[in-house]
Amino acid sequence: MKNTLRYNPPSEWNVNINCNLQYFGIIDLCKYIVPYFHNKKNITMLEIGSYKGESTSIFASTGLFSKITCLEPFEGNEEALDVFNEDWSRVKKEFWTNTRHWDNINLIQDFSYNVVYDFEDKSFDFIYIDASHKYEDIKSDIDMYLPKCKTIISGHDYGDQHPGVKKAVDEILGEPNGVFADGSWIKILS
Repeated sequence: MKNTLRYNPPSEWNVNINCNLQYFGIIDLCKYIVPYFHNKKNITMLEIGSYKGESTSIFASTGLFSKITCLEPFEGNEEALDVFNEDWSRVKKEFWTNTRHWDNINLIQDFSYNVVYDFEDKSFDFIYIDASHKYEDIKSDIDMYLPKCKTIISGHDYGDQHPGVKKAVDEILGEPNGVFADGSWIKILS
């Protein structure tokens, strides 16, 4: 069976535990945010870096979001392409397969820095950043998109394996309100 980032990660990613931390971590993040959106309508989400749409489909399946906007260029450098011996055309096909059940997902096939000015300030209730893991890139995404966020900004890969993510998050936002088993981090803004 072929490995993926969320649904079927390599077994060595689940050190000393016999379950899928990439799945359960994002599920715990989803459960954590529910009270912040309880009794609210028209909740919007932006996902920066959607890759195969696995996390997108998990977010969509919560039923919380009336609209999910995904920014994914399907080009450029991506470590997962080498890890899983994939190419961008296959990744894009998998994105459509993984998100086919929902009609509230809008894909913008571009880099985050090219479309930031297309969005008004405070236009998203929840933002999840999971694109590049380089310090400069994650810092740039947080700086650019923090004004676009109303309630919660979050992302993936916070920890020792991706020190650039941890450094950028801590410098700009301070210590996260929570970090989950998959490395997802969360900062409550209001």
